[in-house]
Amino acid sequence: MQVFEDITSNSEFFRRNPNKQAGEEKPTTSRAFPFTIVATKEDVLQMFSFLYQDDSTKDDILIIEAEAEAKLKLLKLLKL
Repeated sequence: MQVFEDITSNSEFFRRNPNKQAGEEKPTTSRAFPFTIVATKEDVLQMFSFLYQDDSTKDDILIIEAEAEAKLKLLKLLKL
């Protein structure tokens, strides 16, 4: 049996489950974060395309996107 830390360290989860990763893994120069994921909005939407099965879910996604955009604007204001 593998230990949780072994399974989740250094992107091991995504190496074992590449279908769960939205985007490409790129190496970085950081010791703390040796890899980063680079993805476009389309990559992420395609990853979660199973959510677009009915109209009510599409409405939920639009609400979530609007809330996320509002939070990003608030963070930008706080940085000023």
